[in-house]
Amino acid sequence: MRHENQSTRRRRLAAVARALSVGALSSMLFAAATFAQHTGSGVSGTWHVAVPGWGIEDHLLVIQEHGGAVAGKFEFADVKGTVTGTRVQFDVTNEGGRLALHFAGTISGDRMKGEVTSPADGPLAQHGVADPLTTDWTAVREAKAR
Repeated sequence: MRHENQSTRRRRLAAVARALSVGALSSMLFAAATFAQHTGSGVSGTWHVAVPGWGIEDHLLVIQEHGGAVAGKFEFADVKGTVTGTRVQFDVTNEGGRLALHFAGTISGDRMKGEVTSPADGPLAQHGVADPLTTDWTAVREAKAR
């Protein structure tokens, strides 16, 4: 059996502890990233939105989430909103900055669903619909290219 002096033994134990700490930290970070990816709590991405009651079958919604704030584009209109847990809501505004549509719903993985409302003076008013109109909507996130 080989005898080490106390100083050498401490250095070896410290090196082992550092290696274990780095390995444990790497494992925890990987697990956290994997959990976040699979819980679907984030809404960032490209979504295909359907509002069957309005004849909207596949419109593109491209949004980014930063600290609970959501921003992006619905086709060519601006989108701003929030996400809290699995609840998401966002407004789509027209060129003049007026509210055109209000979406509210929930996110589960790569799917969202909820209700969308058009205000009385929104885009549907141009087509003879004078009252606010609410109907269901769904969305599916586009798969990321690998």
